[in-house]
Amino acid sequence: MFQPGNYTGVSVNAQVKANKVVIAVPQSIIITADVAKASPIKDVLKKYDIFTDEDDSDTEFNVLAMFILYEKMKSKERVTQNRNRSTIPI
Repeated sequence: MFQPGNYTGVSVNAQVKANKVVIAVPQSIIITADVAKASPIKDVLKKYDIFTDEDDSDTEFNVLAMFILYEKMKSKERVTQNRNRSTIPI
């Protein structure tokens, strides 16, 4: 963890040249507001002002937070379903 603020991140112990990639994240695992708005919760996101108000600086945060909660809920449902099976798929 980095100080101050306990941020998780990447550090290097050698000088890095300009434009050198230190870490790359595949586009397929990046979560954005556009990803959330194209997900199965898109209708919910369209329904409430908290997710659509372009004048509110918190709108994008709200969309991302809702999407993360949705994904967390899905993972808990999978765990519960797997517990109800005689074997857990790997």
